[in-house]
Amino acid sequence: MKTAFFSALLLTGCAAQPVTYSPPAPSPVDEHAECVNHIARVLAFAKVAGPVLDRCLAGNAPQCGTFAVFLERVRPQDDSSAAALCFESGQNFGGMAYEVNRILPPMTKKIIRYNKMMGASHG
Repeated sequence: MKTAFFSALLLTGCAAQPVTYSPPAPSPVDEHAECVNHIARVLAFAKVAGPVLDRCLAGNAPQCGTFAVFLERVRPQDDSSAAALCFESGQNFGGMAYEVNRILPPMTKKIIRYNKMMGASHG
């Protein structure tokens, strides 16, 4: 599951900001549901933004702008960090784990290429 962890952290090319609010400790059922939500959001972002990013990387400048706006509005790094923690917890996410390992590594590589193309460094 380390691939999912690193892919999730690299998804936007930088680490998420620290969280300032600490809600009460959720029950295991609530925690699992919250994890599923974070993982689903990361997967949804990758599936929706991936084709836009592909067109951007192929030289379509308006698609780069669309991707930048989408990235700023959705802020997937927040869900990515939370999803990474969920995978580290050892919980079982079944098919979602498979999907993360299938989709996120290529998406991460694309985002790294995008960051380089835009002159941003990651880390």
